Amino acid sequence: LWQTAILPKWIADLAGSAKAPVGYVQGAQGVATVIVAWPAGWLADKFGRAAMLRCAGLCGLCAVVVTECAVRVRSLWLLAVAMSLWGAFSGLHTPAMGALLADSTADGAAAK
Repeated sequence: LWQTAILPKWIADLAGSAKAPVGYVQGAQGVATVIVAWPAGWLADKFGRAAMLRCAGLCGLCAVVVTECAVRVRSLWLLAVAMSLWGAFSGLHTPAMGALLADSTADGAAAK
């Protein structure tokens, strides 16, 4: 609900009804996800899935705090930072969670 309905409207209100900042702020999340996901997969293989999930948890906690600050002070730039952190959180946890799921599935049973 926040991501699809409330956030774009709130960003447009902060930006004086301009629509471009909605794309920029939400785009920051997507760019951060893309930048973080590949190295996160490599790091999960090198240092372990649990370590990457702990890093993702810390990143997610930072994202929550920065999002709350952005909402309280009504800052578009701080919200862009928060959304970048949410993107980094997604990029960090997705490869490790996918690998954990693959590791816990018996060979040949994934397609059943």
